[in-house]
Amino acid sequence: MKVLFAAGHVGGPKIWMGYNEDVSMLDLARRKAQYSIGRYGQDARVFDVTTGGSYNLVEAACRGCDIASFEHSNADDSIDEFNEPNRVVVYRTVLNPGDGPCRLIGQACAGILNTTLSPVQHRANSNGSDWYGVIKRAMTAGCQDAYLIEHGFHTHGPTRELLSNPAVRQQLAEAEVDAMAVYYGWKPNTEEGDDMIKYLEKSENVKLWQRALMDAGFDLAPYGADGSFGPLTRTKTNEFKNAVGLPIDDPATVTLVEWYAMQAYQMGHFDDGVTQDDLDKEIANTKEALQAVSVLQEEIQGLKVQVNNRQDDLSALANIEQVKKEILARYGLTV
Repeated sequence: MKVLFAAGHVGGPKIWMGYNEDVSMLDLARRKAQYSIGRYGQDARVFDVTTGGSYNLVEAACRGCDIASFEHSNADDSIDEFNEPNRVVVYRTVLNPGDGPCRLIGQACAGILNTTLSPVQHRANSNGSDWYGVIKRAMTAGCQDAYLIEHGFHTHGPTRELLSNPAVRQQLAEAEVDAMAVYYGWKPNTEEGDDMIKYLEKSENVKLWQRALMDAGFDLAPYGADGSFGPLTRTKTNEFKNAVGLPIDDPATVTLVEWYAMQAYQMGHFDDGVTQDDLDKEIANTKEALQAVSVLQEEIQGLKVQVNNRQDDLSALANIEQVKKEILARYGLTV
């Protein structure tokens, strides 16, 4: 998948009390691109909107990409630092209804910045097209999806301090790209056949699974995503499996089945858990769909036979016409 991570403003940099939004968010964009390449093998690139300085160049940068993610931080004109409004807001193109990956990305961001997440927004202008020029140009360029992430309010003192910290920006980059991976089904770069995470394992894969658990509401305090599959991670993994109706094994393991279930869970497909009746209905629906496909395939095969017969008839008619012409020509006759 080709992903563009971009930051900045066409009209020039936004600076507040020494904090340069464009510089900080461009650094975040670069970190997200690097992590998505190194961790998930995606085709990621970075664009500096401020240096580009025009929407035409934004559109050109987006051309050929599947997704465009624009990194920003918000601002308010109040001067009351600690009572400033502070929340994460994600704006998705008006062309794609629903949350898409935006809620997952926003949740990951809000968790690190210790703030709340607003509902995903679809902001339109008076013509009904995207209000944000960068999102509009991304979709014009042919992107399948585009969103702008407001990483809290940099006019809020504690948030500005966090966003100014490169280590925090790295945490944001990894957590947000991990959220994208859950939604899009990106698989981490691993050695061939190494799909399973096992109890007592220590690895980056474990850390990724721990972040997914925490994003889904399974608390791993006080350890957090430490990369060690210990007793607490085992307990929370089994709680998750129980919530989605997966069998619980001991010692606990995580395979692709759990990853796909986690993706569905975070998208809200398992709000009430999964019962055997649910599974039976799903199996029945699948069998019905397969049967319909089989009937359709038979109909297609029948049509192919009819087409072939028709082609044979046309060939025979063509031969008759040719013979007719030869006979008339031989005796100098005309029709």
